[in-house]
Amino acid sequence: METPMKVVYIGATNGSGISKAGREFSICNITYGIPSQDYHSEKSKIYKKGSDVREINCTSEAFDQINFKSGDLIELILSPSPQNPQRNIVSGFKA
Repeated sequence: METPMKVVYIGATNGSGISKAGREFSICNITYGIPSQDYHSEKSKIYKKGSDVREINCTSEAFDQINFKSGDLIELILSPSPQNPQRNIVSGFKA
């Protein structure tokens, strides 16, 4: 099931290769910002302003669809990850 999520686009990374340890790797991530939220507990209060930066895995097909600039408001389409269905992965975007 796909789930939409509106965020501020910051950037994206896609690559693969062999690590220094000699293991193959593949990475495909979207970096985005979400509104910061204050934190309050019995012992502390933390006030925040601006955005918190987050990162989420994406498919290489979704990476190829990117045509926006950093700071654009976008809608991520999230689907269950094939490697771990309990986690979401970006499978596309809505305008």
